[in-house]
Amino acid sequence: MLLTLLPALVAAPTFTAPGSGADSIQWHQGTIFSALQEAGNAQTHALVYFWSNGSQQCATMYGETMAEDSVIDSMGDFVCFSADTADPAGYKLVEKYGVSTLPTVLFIKPGGVLDDAIVGSIDGDGFVTEMQRVVAGTDTISDFKRRAEAAPQDLALQYAYAVKLQDCFDAQGYAEVTGRIKAADPKMADPVTAGLVFSDMQRDINNVVYASGDPNFAAADLEPLLAFLHEVKHDKVKRNGLGWVAYVAREKHDVDTMTDAYEVVWKLTEEGEAGEFGRSVVNSYFELREDLDRSDKSFIMKVATASMEDFERKVAEMQASEDKGCASYHGCAEGDEEGCGGCEGTQGEVAAWRAEVLDTLACGYFLNGKRSKAVAAIEEALAMVPEHEGLKARLATFQNS
Repeated sequence: MLLTLLPALVAAPTFTAPGSGADSIQWHQGTIFSALQEAGNAQTHALVYFWSNGSQQCATMYGETMAEDSVIDSMGDFVCFSADTADPAGYKLVEKYGVSTLPTVLFIKPGGVLDDAIVGSIDGDGFVTEMQRVVAGTDTISDFKRRAEAAPQDLALQYAYAVKLQDCFDAQGYAEVTGRIKAADPKMADPVTAGLVFSDMQRDINNVVYASGDPNFAAADLEPLLAFLHEVKHDKVKRNGLGWVAYVAREKHDVDTMTDAYEVVWKLTEEGEAGEFGRSVVNSYFELREDLDRSDKSFIMKVATASMEDFERKVAEMQASEDKGCASYHGCAEGDEEGCGGCEGTQGEVAAWRAEVLDTLACGYFLNGKRSKAVAAIEEALAMVPEHEGLKARLATFQNS
């Protein structure tokens, strides 16, 4: 089995291995079997830490996160066991539990059954929160299983259970639960089922695109997925699916499919999302600008204008709420505005936000032959964020066209 190190295996300083003099943490010195027996006697989980000396993320996890007092205290609620993946005993555990990424922390019940996992490095506060959740028995595998069995008709809960299994390296369990979801809802009346079918089709396309390692988007056949999304009755699934289709089509330089998909996504875009949508598509249109027809250019101008209107409306709402006090907008406690992080740097954030929207608007102008307006909009954006290299490059493109 190939382990993925986060980041990939690199030369990194070695660190003191758990179980050989690690400060304050009580690492179990026996085998995994004796660790599980001790966990059973204490009515807790075994916390198994998978690591490698070759990973900087493992070094950070052990040398920084696990050095925090709050983390050390919370780890005391478990029987802690070190699994050095370079050691044969540690690697046997890698194979048994399907660990594919380092660092990883597994929470294992006394009988050897996996109950939860933390994949990748995590900061101290996050680690403590996760350990407290496992101690409380909240959203663990066993908790999801119990709730899912009690409510088989709740497909959203079933899917949450499936995702938990997937996050804990149980691909077979994920497939079994999602298979039951699709069998229970063959007509995809529930958006959960439609979303699952989309995910399956998306995965199959990605498998073709990345079959040789380097992406080959030309090999992607989008027609079956487009046919499926045409029939889907759930707007969110349709919107997300067609947004992904548009991305793949752009990579294929398939302008017609890209623009058709984005126009449907636009119709399904909810109020207040115009700005985000505009910023997400403008670069796609600008990149393929030589192949756009008049209707495509008219569409992106409409989207760009709506993006600016959406921005101005949100800023007006922000200013109106801040006139009444920070709490009404940022949600901090009444009278605690001074300590509310949402109020810090608001002007700078709004300026950077406006610069992004101006870039969207400028592209709309440029694609519709309004070069002077495009240049003016980018210059206004650069006045707000003068060091923005992307805006500088955009301005140069406008000026040299």
